Amino acid sequence: MVFFNQDRGAFEFRADWYREGAVAALVLEYYLLVRSVLHAKPLLRACLTRCRHCRIFFLTHPRNAGRHDLRCPFGCREAHRKRASAQRSAAYYGDAKGKSIKSKLNQRRPRKYCPRAPSDRPRAKAPSAAPPGGTRSWSSTCGWWPA
Repeated sequence: MVFFNQDRGAFEFRADWYREGAVAALVLEYYLLVRSVLHAKPLLRACLTRCRHCRIFFLTHPRNAGRHDLRCPFGCREAHRKRASAQRSAAYYGDAKGKSIKSKLNQRRPRKYCPRAPSDRPRAKAPSAAPPGGTRSWSSTCGWWPA
């Protein structure tokens, strides 16, 4: 059963995102549910852990029991993953080796809008009738572009 998630707009990457606003009532209901589950299944108490970022309680897989570096599945985990990925990417492509690799990748990318360089030979004149997509105009770098 899902009480709250980031798709509903309740999650914010702040430490106290679940203590304020409309989501606070949902969290209270969620905590009551967690308490009733722990009362019915006392062995799951070992799986109860707190989010490293926002400190909300949640149940984790038994293989992760006792770990203190986990983030909650309500949004902290995904937000941290995205931030860490952006930091790694910025650090990698920020140095000279990464910049040269990124430049080579960009040069290999297909050029959809300007597939060939303009040539010195003259082009044929445009047809006198307007094409079905509207009027066309000349671009000095890529040839014909829709107007």
